[in-house]
Amino acid sequence: MIRTIQLAGYFLITSIIVNITCGTYAAAGEYSSPNPRVTIIIDDIGNNLALGTLAVQLPGDVTFAIMPHTPNGVRLAEQAHRNGKKIILHVPMQSHDALIKLGEGALLLSMEEQHYRHTLMTALESIPHISGLNNHMGSLLTEHRRPMTWLMSELKKRNLYFIDSFTSARSVARQTALRLGLPSLTRDVFLDNDQSIEAIDKEYSKFLRVARRQGYAIAIGHPYPNTLSYLKQAIPKLEKQGINLINASSMIAGPNPNNWKKYAANRR
Repeated sequence: MIRTIQLAGYFLITSIIVNITCGTYAAAGEYSSPNPRVTIIIDDIGNNLALGTLAVQLPGDVTFAIMPHTPNGVRLAEQAHRNGKKIILHVPMQSHDALIKLGEGALLLSMEEQHYRHTLMTALESIPHISGLNNHMGSLLTEHRRPMTWLMSELKKRNLYFIDSFTSARSVARQTALRLGLPSLTRDVFLDNDQSIEAIDKEYSKFLRVARRQGYAIAIGHPYPNTLSYLKQAIPKLEKQGINLINASSMIAGPNPNNWKKYAANRR
């Protein structure tokens, strides 16, 4: 969930970010994979119009995960689409924390199959231009095979893919998708669980190290002012670092349509 943030903060931290290296992540000898591919997904788009607008203006082939039934979801999806960005649906799923408010379109463990599929269908139809889906929260729901089977079967019917946000180490979402032959990958790094610039820089550095080690990596961030300001300056440096930023659809497809199976098999 996005906490209430003063938009003005977005403009106050640029000078701080200039002093972050964003380019010296480790000695060259540590890296083993040439020309790594990375995907950056910005979650929780759709509620805050101002921050959402700043997000979809980020440089590079960033992917945007838009929440269903949100007041600005359609508008931001259309804007992102016009900017040539890929869009996935960010579906709320039940968490172990019962106090978390998931919002409209949430998938719950208590739902019967018909209700579950109908909720999912209306969520999918609420946002235009989507090519896949990832989970918002979901630490409880993604641990259960039956609701994950319902999810993946519906996505397969629509030729969509699934990115597991991996909010639980016991998630069976990706394994269920693979069992059904649905293209699926898993998030490697959360960029901004801690929203300080120093913490974001640390996680971004980790993100690039993972990419160089295994040949690819997926990071998830949120439309927080610090995250947006950091990425606005960091993304343009990726090409000179020998790293290729691609959207989630391209990461799933890759130069070889079966790359997602290879990547999934290589998960730790």
